[in-house]
Amino acid sequence: YSDSILNSTGTDYLRPFGEGVSAFSPAGVWRHVGIGCTARSLSVLLGAAPGSGDARVFTLAVGGVLTPVTCVISEAQQACVSAGSTVLPTYTGSSPGSNIVYIQQTVAGTPAPTEVYYSWECR
Repeated sequence: YSDSILNSTGTDYLRPFGEGVSAFSPAGVWRHVGIGCTARSLSVLLGAAPGSGDARVFTLAVGGVLTPVTCVISEAQQACVSAGSTVLPTYTGSSPGSNIVYIQQTVAGTPAPTEVYYSWECR
């Protein structure tokens, strides 16, 4: 998936799949995953490196809770792949909030705005 431009400050929220969209709130981007699975291998590629002393942190959130599926891109790097995994429950409609998924991006320092491309596995 791809997104237009990430901000230089604050927190961005990215749609986990489908058309790339970012927002300043999870409410603008979250989606349900229809089946239960193990989420892993969040891969992120930036159009430009964050720069000296700067970083971007990308984390998959499930049910509004940040998970171990996270990766960091810092300084001259332009890509990362997460090492962690988390279980996504099957969406039943009876507790829809437990299956809400989005990607949160935070910054350290003031990296320049850039494009972002990302994917993750659900097995």
